[in-house]
Amino acid sequence: MPGIQNNIKIIAICLIKNEDLYIERVLKNIINFCDEIIVLDNMSLDNTFEIVRKLAKKYKKIKLFKIKNAFKSHKFIEKYANTNTWVFVVDGDEIYDPVGLSRLRREIFSGKHQTKWRIVANGLHCEEIDLKSKIAKGYLAPPSRVMKNLFNFSILESWNENYSQRLHGINLIFKEGFDKSLNYRICDKYNWDNSYFRALHLCFVNRTSLAKKYRNIIRLSPEEESRVFPLARNFISNLLKGRVTFASAYKLRKYRQGELVTKDIQSFFL
Repeated sequence: MPGIQNNIKIIAICLIKNEDLYIERVLKNIINFCDEIIVLDNMSLDNTFEIVRKLAKKYKKIKLFKIKNAFKSHKFIEKYANTNTWVFVVDGDEIYDPVGLSRLRREIFSGKHQTKWRIVANGLHCEEIDLKSKIAKGYLAPPSRVMKNLFNFSILESWNENYSQRLHGINLIFKEGFDKSLNYRICDKYNWDNSYFRALHLCFVNRTSLAKKYRNIIRLSPEEESRVFPLARNFISNLLKGRVTFASAYKLRKYRQGELVTKDIQSFFL
């Protein structure tokens, strides 16, 4: 589908909870890339909601909602199936490079990726961030697990879920000739230093002023929290790996692959 695609929209959906240390940066870095940003606050106890509320007053494209159940979040994007919309999945612990996003937006509006289902970014799963020196330490993705990123809803007939996190369900129906294998993996074509679609994933970094509550615990995902006795399950799983911790066993296993590296992150904090 060559040529300029004037009717494309990029809609971000952000599911957040207790993210007040970085949420302003998360949203400001994607503000120029997106045509609309749907922010779903899952009952934050810190200052997250108030920070986003103030940003929503300044930037009209930010739409803020409170939700009690993360598994109702997919309902907010179902209507975009079979429309010329790209859905950008952004969590409260993901800071994207705004310089690179400007290039990606031009590519999307040129129609370059219109036959793709998903565009996959490079990631750095951060252990530490030094905001003064603009340096981060973490594990690169790949080889660690890559994150959900950017999805082309124009090639869907529908995607309706009764009880699912956004973009985690299984009921997606593609138009004829398309399927979920049609990925453009920028993360495989470029390394971290050269990629124009990359994110800092703060999965191992404290993100809330409620420091005492989250100290030394890597947060559980909504899926992990929904299980019976999630902390006990994680403790047993970690113990079998030689780790004495209640932290998310999934994140420890998936996001700490390869070598621990140090990267310049100045472009993320302009």
